[in-house]
Formats: sequence, structure tokens, C-alpha cells
Amino acid sequence: MVLGVVFALVVAGLIAFNLILERVSLLDDLNKDVRALAQVHAGQAEREIRVYDALLGMLAERVRRGDGFGDLIPRLQSFDAALVEARVIEPCVAAARANCPAPLIRMPGKGMSGAGMPGLVMDALPGAGPGTKILIARRLDPEAGTAPDGSGDRMIALTLDLGGLARGLQGTMDTLDLSVAFAPGAIADDGAGDAGPGLGGDRAGATVRVSNLPLAVSVSMPVHKEMELWRHHVATGAALAAILAAGIAGAVRILLWLSDRQHEAIARVYRSERALSEEVSLQQSLIDAIPLPLSMRNEKGIFIRCNRAFLELTLRRRDEVLGRTSAELFGRETAVEFDQGIEEALTRSTPIRFEMSLTDAIGARRDVNIYRSAHRHADGVGVTIVSVTVDETERRRVESALRESEERFHLAVQGSNDGIWDWDLRTGRIWFSARWKEMLGYGEDELEDTLDMWAGVIFEEDRIAALKLVEDYNLGRVPNFLATQRFHHRQGHTCYILSRAVHLKDENGVPIRLVGAHTDITEMKRIEASVRDQVVFLSTLLDTIPSPIYYKNADGVYIGCNRAFAAIHGVSVGQVVGRRPGDLMKPETAALDDNADACLMAIQDAFQVYETQLDFADGSRHDVLYSKALFRQSSGEVGGLVGVMTDTTDRTRHEQEIADAHRRMARQAEDLKRSNAELEQFAYVASHDLREPLRMVNSYLSLLQRRYGDKLDDDAKEFIGFARDGGVRMDRLILDLLEYSRVGRRSKPMAPTPLNEVVASACHNLEVAIGERGTILRVPGDLPTVQADSNELTRLLQNLIGNAIKYCAADTVPEISVDWADEPEHWRISVRDNGLGIAPEHFERVFMVFQRLHGRGEYEGTGIGLAICRKIVEHHGGRIWLTSEPGKGSTFHFTLAKQVAERQAAETQAA
Repeated sequence: MVLGVVFALVVAGLIAFNLILERVSLLDDLNKDVRALAQVHAGQAEREIRVYDALLGMLAERVRRGDGFGDLIPRLQSFDAALVEARVIEPCVAAARANCPAPLIRMPGKGMSGAGMPGLVMDALPGAGPGTKILIARRLDPEAGTAPDGSGDRMIALTLDLGGLARGLQGTMDTLDLSVAFAPGAIADDGAGDAGPGLGGDRAGATVRVSNLPLAVSVSMPVHKEMELWRHHVATGAALAAILAAGIAGAVRILLWLSDRQHEAIARVYRSERALSEEVSLQQSLIDAIPLPLSMRNEKGIFIRCNRAFLELTLRRRDEVLGRTSAELFGRETAVEFDQGIEEALTRSTPIRFEMSLTDAIGARRDVNIYRSAHRHADGVGVTIVSVTVDETERRRVESALRESEERFHLAVQGSNDGIWDWDLRTGRIWFSARWKEMLGYGEDELEDTLDMWAGVIFEEDRIAALKLVEDYNLGRVPNFLATQRFHHRQGHTCYILSRAVHLKDENGVPIRLVGAHTDITEMKRIEASVRDQVVFLSTLLDTIPSPIYYKNADGVYIGCNRAFAAIHGVSVGQVVGRRPGDLMKPETAALDDNADACLMAIQDAFQVYETQLDFADGSRHDVLYSKALFRQSSGEVGGLVGVMTDTTDRTRHEQEIADAHRRMARQAEDLKRSNAELEQFAYVASHDLREPLRMVNSYLSLLQRRYGDKLDDDAKEFIGFARDGGVRMDRLILDLLEYSRVGRRSKPMAPTPLNEVVASACHNLEVAIGERGTILRVPGDLPTVQADSNELTRLLQNLIGNAIKYCAADTVPEISVDWADEPEHWRISVRDNGLGIAPEHFERVFMVFQRLHGRGEYEGTGIGLAICRKIVEHHGGRIWLTSEPGKGSTFHFTLAKQVAERQAAETQAA
């Protein structure tokens, strides 16, 4: 019995000791689990800080570019309570400066370095509880090294609530106490620290350094239940020494209870893992909240994270991105461009930027800017590559469209004939294009872009009306801005400008700008006035024509007529317009007119003539001849027809009158022919019969003078001399008159006649006169050959040269020049002398018959020579005139027609 009891006690003691050892082992495992959990949360806290560091890097890059980052912070704060503020810390030189936060002044001694997160610095915020809030910052100057020094560099900083960070890491584990504290001093990695109570305390815990950051994560959980169980097991071991059965049963129950407790510990670990998963989900939500496409890859280039914006950019699902490389996602060619700059990013503390094109899932190209940074893990092996993508496709498309629009606008302004103006209704400022000023005759810099300038060039009444139109248009009283305005041109005339405009309104519908165009319609106004004048002229002209005239459109409706047409129908001109023939004529007459018009329209004939009878308004019936013609519009389409009505009722009488007129003309022609014959007979009588008595008188006067000259006194001799002189002059007058009458009547046919030979013949006839006065005669050797009567042309030049010699002062040597010129239809010949000259009032008189400018005592002649010259020239189809100045000589000009033969044939036929 005793041995059994001892055995039972020994067994119970062994069992109790074994239970104690198992409990110690269980507590040790629990402490290890707590330390492992602390390590997990420390790693999670490090990844959280890396996310903030990546955000700081992105913000720093945007600040350096001058883009700002204020638009990101409100979005981020709404998703993460730990992100309290972000600001740029200005340079701090000394602790005494009021705008320098004390943590940044102390930061130079606590800046981070190494492969973890180079350039990131942390410090506790002043005034906060121990380890409750810290300030994390990153330099804006990439060249300043990994930590700021006393020079006070510019930084981008975040305030981080460590309590909020701990709550985010803890998740839903109610029995778990977790805290994050700022720990600038050294903390042993994976050590229990001061928080670990061992077996004697009531909690199990561990404190772990967050990589090489000045942060410590502490995890603890209560263990009083385990300690109470341990004590109970000690008592139970003693009791088992007395009662084996009870000890064995208690041992079984203890084992079952321990199994339950072990399951509870496993459940706690599971809950920690679930909290860790929830933390990962929270971080993913934070990343998804970033509006810019963001992706993360590991050192192998495999995508490990991306946000929703990145999926929307590439049009892919998350499972199509994560776990793949860039080559699998975008293709090899795009991947080479997408992976650029990774090595450079590893060596820089600031992100790099490059541009490229990405292809989305449907093959569309997207122009993007990529900001890339690379971060090595604390183990020095792992790398996280962070890429922030900015989609520039729409912005570039809008910019390109805007440039094209601006280019089109400038080209339109330059190429358009319109002047452009832009009036800011809020400020009153106004702009006028160069073409607008050019319309008024000014250069671009000669007129200021002001309302005062505009008021100075526009007509006063038009300016008032224009301002009233602006007010009405802006208030919606008129639907359109359209007006014709008058402006003063620089050269003094009036410019007519067609002004059109539209207004630009703000978000409240209030007009803020008025943009318009000016079209110069001055020429159009002139044309309109000219057209109106022409219409009035044509209307007046039509009204003066006694024949009825009308015009219709293509539908047969009268669109106009003259007064004669309206009068025969007993209506006014205005009553004709818009009516049809059936409204003015009898039905049968109107039907005939409509059918004739339709026939003319159908065959498109140029002209139509027919005769019919028409009843006038006074009841009389007249024979009327219709003459119609189509007229066409500018497009080439037939616009209508024009008709002229001729009253042929008295046509027979008119034809008889015409026949009588022809008979009278025939009789007059016969009378003229007989008169010409009588004139020739008179010329013959004058040359023979009338000269015979003059010769007899002169002969007897000569006989009387010879026989009785010595018996006559001086008076009788003088009388006989006067009589003989008168007879001679009478004979000369008769000869000249005969010659004048024969010009053109008894001439040779026109034939090619060299003028040089004609001049030579005339000079030969005047050889004595030329020699007596020593005349200088200049005749060109290239005088033309003309169609002429050589005899008449010789007499013409002989008279002109003879007059030039005769009417020259006695003490002056005559100088005569003959010139010529070739004109389109005539030869022009000029004979210039240095004689006495002729006054302008006698230029026409000298060519009249028997007109003399000098007395018979001064110069011989009958006054008929130049009249003969005129008749000869006119017979040759030309004219003669002179230019002269008294005392400076005269120049006689005459022309000879080049087509004289045809004219002479016509004159001969008429004769």
C-alpha cells in the first residue's frame, strides 16, 4: 500500500514535473510567437514607411518641377488618418529662427543613411507625448547628400501619428497590445527588451527595431491565465502524490485543457495573420486612392502591386498584371523602353523622369510621362521599383488641337479679307486686327487698340447705334448682332463696314466678351448705288421708247414694263408687275402669247418674231409685231424673256412713204449728175469762151498803147495799165477757178506713187524761184510710196513749197523741211518753213477760196492755192491743217489715206 502510494506519488510528481516542463516550454513558445509577431509588424511598419517615403519622393519631384502637390494631399488624407500634413520646410540655419521646427534643427544628428532609405530623416515632434508623433522628411535638393546639415536645406515633410500607425497594424486583435515608438537609441534586434516579463510577469511581449529606422514596435499579450494554470498544476502535482487516480484523471483533464489553450494560441496567430492581410488591403486601398497610375515591381521585374488608375490606363485586370513582367504585359519592344532608367534610379535619391508610349489592351497608344524610383530592402538584396505614370495623351491631343485651332485662326485672320475685333466687356479693353486698321487706310501701329480710337473713326450717329445694339444683344433683346456702319477713311472718304459679332458668356450666362468681324462693303455699296442708278436710267430709257416693252420671268409673270406697254392695256406700270397675260388680254390673245412663250422656252431659241392682232384699252384693234428674246441669269439658267411690241397698223403707209423717199433720192441723184455735167460745161466755157473776150480786150489795149502811146498823157497810160492788169488778173482767176473745179473730177486713178519723185517734180517746177532766193530744201530720202494721183500730189506740194518761198522775208534765206510719219490708217506729211508765220485766228480762213492775208501790192496770187490744197487732200481721204506763230514760220500738215483705192471706187460709183 505504501509502495503503491509512493509509486503513485512518484508518478504524480513525475507527471506534475512533466506538466511544469511542458508549461515552461509552452510559455517559451508563446514568447517566440510574440517576438515573431513583433517582427512581422515591424516589417509591415517598414513597408508603410517606404510607401510614405515613395510619396515624399514623388511630392519632392513635383515641387522641384514647380507643379505643386496640393491636389494630392486632400485625397490622401481622406483615406489615411496617419497622414496629417505635408509642407515644404524652408531653410533653417539656427535653432533661434522662429519658422524652423525644432525637430528639423536636431535632425542633422539623426539622419538616416545606408541601403535602406537613403536621404530619409525622422525626429519626434516637440510638445507631443513620448513616441506619439514624429516628423519624417526628405530633401528637395538631390545634390545635398543623404542627411541635411547645418546649412538648412529645403525639405518636404510629413507628420505621422504613431498611435494611428499602431492601430492600423494591430487590426482586429483585441487581446494584442501593439505600439510604435520613436527610438533614436540602439535597440537589440529580435530582443525581448524591458517589456518581456519572463515567467514571473503577467504579460508576454517583445520590442523590435524597425530595420535600421529609429522606430521600435512593441507587442505584448496577457499571460495571467497561463500563470494561474501553472500554480494550479503545482498544487495538483502534490495532490497526485496522495491520489493517483485523481492525479491521472486530472492529468488527462489538464492535457485536454492544454490542447484547448494551444488551439487558442494558434487562433491568436491566425488572427494576427488576418490583421496583417487587412493591413495589406488597407495599403492597397491607399495606393488605389492615388489618382495617378502607380505600379511596383520586385528585383526580377515582376509586378507585385499596382493601383486602380494603372489598370484603367492599361485597360487590364489586376490578375493580368500582377505576377507578370513588362515584356509579358506590353511586348518586348515596349518593355525595353518601359524598363529604362532602373539602374540609374537605384543610384539616385530622387525619381527619374522619361517619356514613352504605352499600348493598352485594345492596342491603343498612350503617351505617358513616367516618374521612377527604386528602393533596396533592408537585407540589401530585395528591390522595389516604384513607377508613377502620368497619362499625357489627352493633354497632348488637346494641346495639338489647340495649336491647330490657333494656327487655323491666325491663318484665317491673315487670309481673310475681314477685320477682327475682340471687346472685353468687363474691362473695356478692345483689340483690333491689322486688317481692321488697313480697311481704314492705317498701318497696324498707327491706331491704338482703344474704345476712344474706335469712337474717333466711326460716324457719331453710327457709334450711338452700335453701342445700343451691343446693349440690346447682350440683354437678349435682339437675336443677332448685324449692322452696317460708316467709318472715316484716312484719305477722307466714307467706308461702309458690315459688322457681325457673337458674345462669350460666363458660367452665370452673363456676357463677358464680344468678338466680331468687319467686312468692307464700300465697293458693294458703290455697286448697289450704281445698279440703282442703272435701273433708274434703264427705266427712264424704256419709258422714252414709244414701242411697248415688257419682260417676264420663267413662269410667265410680268416683272416689269415701260409706260407704253401699260398704256395700251389701260393700267399703270405697278399694276402690270406680278400679273399674267390673261389678266390684261382677251383669253384667245393671252393663250397665243403663252403658247409662243412656252415654245420659245422649250426650243431655247435666241429670238422669236410673230405678228398678231391685239385689242387696246381704247377698244381699237391693231396689228402688232411681237419680237421676243430670252435672257439668262449669272448661273446660265434662263431667267425669263423680253418682248417688244411694234404697232404695224400703218406699216403700208410707212412703206409707201419709204418708196416715195427712194424715188425722190433717185431724182436728186439725177439732178446732181446733171448739175455736175453743167458745172463741167461751165468750166469749159470759162476756160475758152470767157477767156476769149479777155484776150481781145488785152490785145486791143496793147495795140492802142503801141499806136497812140506817144499821143496819150500820163493818166491815159496809167488807165491803160490798170485795164491790162485787171484783165490779166481776171484771166488768172478764171484759170485757178477752173483748176479748183477739176480737182477730183479729171484725175488719174490712184496708183502707188513714190513721194520722193513727187517732191522732185514739184521742185523742178519751182526751180527758178528756188534759185533766185537761194532756198535751202531738206527732203528725207526715205519718203514712203503712197496711193495717190501723182499730178494732184505734185500740185499740192508745189503750192506748199511755193508759198513757203513766197511768204518769206526778203532778207531771209528760205529754209524748208519735209518730214513724214507712219500712222495706223494714214501717212502724215509735214512741210515746215521759216517764213512770216500766220496768226491762230487765220488758221481756217487761209484754206477758203479767194481769201488773202496780204494785199496784191505785197505778194502776188489769187487766194485760191490753199483751197486747192485742201480739196486735193480731201480727195485722197485725208485732212490738212497748220501750226504757226507769227515771225517764226509755219508748218503745214496733211494726211493721205492708205486705202484710197476703195474710197475712190466708192466715190466714182456714187457719182
